[in-house]
Amino acid sequence: CPAEGASKISSFVTLFAGRDLRIAVFADYHESQKGIIDRLENSGLLPTGHVLRTSEFTKEDDSDIEDIIGRALYIELVNRALGLSDKHKLPADKPLDVDIRVVKEVEAFCRLLPPGYPEFNHFAPIEFLLGLSDDQINKLPGLEDALCRFEQVFEALNLLLE
Repeated sequence: CPAEGASKISSFVTLFAGRDLRIAVFADYHESQKGIIDRLENSGLLPTGHVLRTSEFTKEDDSDIEDIIGRALYIELVNRALGLSDKHKLPADKPLDVDIRVVKEVEAFCRLLPPGYPEFNHFAPIEFLLGLSDDQINKLPGLEDALCRFEQVFEALNLLLE
């Protein structure tokens, strides 16, 4: 169940704690949220190991769900969802001077686009993905890597159900 940000997770967990439910948290883990997520883990509201961080699956200190998707796949979705092409397209190779988190890279890039391009929002790439056929999805760059990372996430969540 999406909680819409780390600041709301504790309230959500508190609301359902004590109802004999198995609850786990899977959260973005980056500088602005690390304290919130760490405090939740140390609060005792959840059993040990029931707070999973995106950084565990990306092997980066800071990461978001978009980093689980992976840069190659995510920028392809952004480029196509926003109709970016030619010189206004996110580059395939990650520039050296951008944030490690792909969503921050995309936000910064989109702020520099000329007028006429749609504003970036976090839902556009996934809405675009949901509109693709299976054949189109299977041709996306980075798909196999993304599926492997998500498989790891679901394996970790499933272990919590045993």
